[in-house]
Amino acid sequence: MTEHQTLWLIRFRQLIIALCVVALTSLASTPTNASAAHSSSSSGHSGPQVLQVAKGQGSLIPTVTCVDVTSKNQYTVYFGYSNTGSPVSIPTDSKFNRVSPSSYNGGQPTDFSSGTVTNAFSVLVTSPSISWTLSRDTVSASSTSTQCAGSSLPVDPLGLSLILALGVGVVVGVFFVTRTARRRRPL
Repeated sequence: MTEHQTLWLIRFRQLIIALCVVALTSLASTPTNASAAHSSSSSGHSGPQVLQVAKGQGSLIPTVTCVDVTSKNQYTVYFGYSNTGSPVSIPTDSKFNRVSPSSYNGGQPTDFSSGTVTNAFSVLVTSPSISWTLSRDTVSASSTSTQCAGSSLPVDPLGLSLILALGVGVVVGVFFVTRTARRRRPL
């Protein structure tokens, strides 16, 4: 292997390492669906209260934001909610916070801040339909529900984040490769 080929191989490895570091850093700092939807607003409350269904204060209503059909037998449903009362906590698997079919249960949030959240969580579905019961209301979705518009998807499922991370990685990689090449030039 010639010196030029060896130098090119070293530069290529450095570029790949830089891309991987930037991509992993970006992915590690990108909030997940659940955590992005759980940020609670400070409304003077010390924390969410456990649901007491007997209370008539406000309402907690589940919503289907949209459905993204990925194949004939698979689609992603984006669920949201509207809470006109104070923040509340509802454990999963209770009769007041469950997803059906039960195989999809457990990924939904348990803490609900006041206001409207369009992307509380998403579910990759392979069954004909899915429903979420929250408080006393149930909402259902299927592959024929309102489709997500390309630019208005409520979550970036690693699309734009990954492209940006790779772009930054390429720029950083090129910087380091050219810097290393300048240092190794004979005088």
